[in-house]
Order: sequence, then C-alpha cells, then structure tokens
Amino acid sequence: MNLGLKYLLLFLLLLVLFVLDLVLGTTYIAPGKVLEVFEEHGSVTETIVILGFRLPKAIAALSAGMGLSVAGMLMQTFFRNPLAGPYVLGVNSLSSLAVAVFMLAGGAGSALFLQLGVPFAACAGAFLGLVLLLILSHKIKSATHLLLVGMMIGFLAGALQSVLEYMANPSELKNFVIWNMASLSNVTGKDLLAFFILVLFSCILCLFSIKPLNALMLGDEQASLLGVNVKFARNFILILVALLSGITTAYCGPVGFVGLAMPHTIRMLLRTTHHLHQLIGCMLGGAIFMLTCDIISNLPVFDNTLPINVITSLFGAPFVIWLLFKSKTNFE
Repeated sequence: MNLGLKYLLLFLLLLVLFVLDLVLGTTYIAPGKVLEVFEEHGSVTETIVILGFRLPKAIAALSAGMGLSVAGMLMQTFFRNPLAGPYVLGVNSLSSLAVAVFMLAGGAGSALFLQLGVPFAACAGAFLGLVLLLILSHKIKSATHLLLVGMMIGFLAGALQSVLEYMANPSELKNFVIWNMASLSNVTGKDLLAFFILVLFSCILCLFSIKPLNALMLGDEQASLLGVNVKFARNFILILVALLSGITTAYCGPVGFVGLAMPHTIRMLLRTTHHLHQLIGCMLGGAIFMLTCDIISNLPVFDNTLPINVITSLFGAPFVIWLLFKSKTNFE
C-alpha cells in the first residue's frame, strides 16, 4: 500500500471519528440531527449540546492529539531515543507547577498571575521552562545529558508540587487533582480558536525542521557535514517542542502517552523514516487517537465522563509496552 492511500485512509478515519464524537455521548444524537444543527434548523437542546459541548471538545481533542504527537516525534528524533516524549524536558513539569501555585497557593497565586486563569499560569510556567531549557542547551552539548537534566528538573518541579498539594486545603486540592487528570471540556470560545491556531501554526513551522531532523538521525557530526547548522536546529526543535506541549498543557492539562505512543505507531504504519511523512502521519494519527479516547470517555455505559488521562493511560501504556516488544526498529 503506497503512502498516498495510507494518508487517505487516515484522513477518512479522522473524519468518521470526528462525526462520531459529535453523535455519541450520554445521549445519542443522530447524524441527521447534527447536520440540522449546523444548518440552524436543530432544536435548542441539540444545538446547545453540539455547539456548546461536543464540537469544542472534538476540536480540542484534534488539536491536543496533533500537538502532542508531533512534539513526541521531534523529541524522539532529537534525542535519538524511542522513549523520549514531550514531558521529559521539564517544560510541562514547570507548567504544572505554575498551575499548582495558581490553584493551591490561594491569594498569593492569584496575585502572582494577575487573576488571568489557569491557561495563563500554565503558559507562564512553560515559557520559564523553555528559557531555562535554551540556557541549558548552550551549556550542555550532549543530547543525552540534556535529557537527563530535563528529567531532574521535572522531578524537582514535581517535588515542589507535592509540597503545595500537601499544604493545600481539600477544596483547592480537589480542583487541582481534577485539572491534573486533564480535560478537553475546558476549552471554549476564543480559547478554542487560539488553541487550534497555535497548534496548527507550530506544526507548520515544523516543515522548516524536516531537513535538520532527517540529518540529525545520522548524528550531529554527519548533520554538520550535510550543511545543517546543528546549534540553530537544536534550539529551533526545542522551541517547537515547548510550544506544542506547553500550549496543550495550558488548555487541556497534562495529557499522557500520546506523544510517546503515536510516533512509534506512525513509523510502523508508514514504514518510512522521512520526517515530512512522519509529520503528516503524526498530525493525523494523534488526532485519531485523541478523538477515539474522547469517544470512549463519554460512552453512556459510564455514569460520568471519565478523565481523558485515564483513557490515554489505559490504552497508551500497554500499547507502548507492546510496541517495544514487537518493533524491530530503533534509534541506536
């Protein structure tokens, strides 16, 4: 099967799942009724359910899936490590810590972030993590050492977050725990449009990193011989990863396993190491995975909507284990 046909099948599957995400939920709404809503002929209740809840959630799932999957692809190539993901550099840990300060520190948190909300706190934390990461990347030349330092930053941020959780009152702690489970329902209105545009723009910027990514697969020395400015490429890729993962964390919370599992899946499906194909595949595959998880989390067999992180972890963790045993390709 050629790549064009695979792309077409992935795109058709994406469309089907997008429609199913609008149709299925605690109450079933027939596809014809959904169409009537978009034609402005639907009932008030159906219009509220589709346009107020399901459509924003589906677009958020699509955006988060694309962003995290592409970020994971960039990370795995940058570090030449199949277990690298968008959350191992400490950027998202600092983003979560900033949200913890905002939600758990009471008045101090509100004053610190000027009462602009959780997305602003998460973006501020991600920006701080990005600046710290860029500073470290100039000091640390080894990608492996940078990966380890990023993990240590994540552990430190996690420890500080645990201190805040321990000292928080029960109501604030409950709200933070719910945010930490991630949700696609919090993004609406202008935030939703900004989320989608920022993720799409960051993915488009990834097109400028295709040649460096293909060259970096051979190692820094070989990439330099091929005419790649390795230092600039490293900084550019790190910025893209921080943007994609930080934006998603800001709007949806820390969604796990998408960035780790999907790049592997796409490489196995497309059977190519060229990063242009991987970029397109990860955008489609990540969106498909997140839409599937969102559909499952809203099935009427559950009394309440399950947190999206529960679903991504239940499917993602076993899938990564299976991939590690079945895949014969690696970055070594």
